[in-house]
Amino acid sequence: MDLASILGSLSESDLDRLQQTAKTLFSGGEEDGKSAPPPPPVDLRLMEGISKLSRAMSENDEKTDLLRAMRPFLSEARQKRADEAVSFVRVYNAIRLLREGGIGLD
Repeated sequence: MDLASILGSLSESDLDRLQQTAKTLFSGGEEDGKSAPPPPPVDLRLMEGISKLSRAMSENDEKTDLLRAMRPFLSEARQKRADEAVSFVRVYNAIRLLREGGIGLD
């Protein structure tokens, strides 16, 4: 997983916290003469689990590959249904990963 995809998967609040942490690190821990509060602890297992879940939502498998390959030969209405089916399969794969406990979250 590259840095661009990691940053793309962060929410606004995550980006704000990352920016605050970077300011704290690069300013020597002081802003306007005040000591900055320490950054919140990061649960690496949670981050790894979120990364695996995100990967499961974006990866293609045989089913999604087939649906995407058929898409150019379908009418507009069926193309939309094929896109919805691809989304459904991806969500299903993520839910299956959660149920199997394959992302390291307890």
